[in-house]
Amino acid sequence: MCAATEFLCSGCAAKLAKGTLSQADVDASRALYALNRQGADLDGVELVRAIDAKRLAYLFLNSPESRLVGPQGRTIRKLEKLMKSTHVRAVRLGKGPLELAGEILFPAKVLGINKAYSAGGETLKVRTAKRDAVKLPSDLESLGGVLQFALGKKCKITFE
Repeated sequence: MCAATEFLCSGCAAKLAKGTLSQADVDASRALYALNRQGADLDGVELVRAIDAKRLAYLFLNSPESRLVGPQGRTIRKLEKLMKSTHVRAVRLGKGPLELAGEILFPAKVLGINKAYSAGGETLKVRTAKRDAVKLPSDLESLGGVLQFALGKKCKITFE
């Protein structure tokens, strides 16, 4: 990724136009590069994807998210300022589906995940408590897209 420059190279611009990269990926990469140049120890942080979910930006990593959060959350707060996002949440990929869904929907509690089969294919139903509906960090449509990326299948959030 062309994080060091203000302009994208032709390869990255083509990926952005094709949809392989999103503008959130570009913004997150540039912000992480700037933080690393400012002295934050982000050498082991590997960004897989960044998704903007209206009030919240999710950064999916292949490395432990504790390096990105930093001591007392200082690094993630600097990242929020650089990305001009209200909140940034770092999520490590490679965990179980229930744990991933729990991190994405936090502070709402995930009760379970069920598979539903239909003519359209397999859908995962992520079950949460009805009382936790107001605790969801973003709207249902945005969170469904974030869950779909993280879990690799079409997802629907249901309330019990």
